[in-house]
Amino acid sequence: MDARTCGKGILRTQVSRSGILSTIYISIQSVSIDGKPLETSYITHRQLMSGATLVFEMGNKPGPVWYKK
Repeated sequence: MDARTCGKGILRTQVSRSGILSTIYISIQSVSIDGKPLETSYITHRQLMSGATLVFEMGNKPGPVWYKK
């Protein structure tokens, strides 16, 4: 888990595939923010500043398009 301060907010990011970090898993399979699926290909300034947790589920092959906008 990596936390970077940005003004008053803290964005926490986690990138994993079954808890294993590797250069093999380079394709995004899904993204969630605060435990809910992220349905856009972007995050807002408000989400960044709120201290949200952003989780990237990675895989070794391109997955389906995970965002709707």
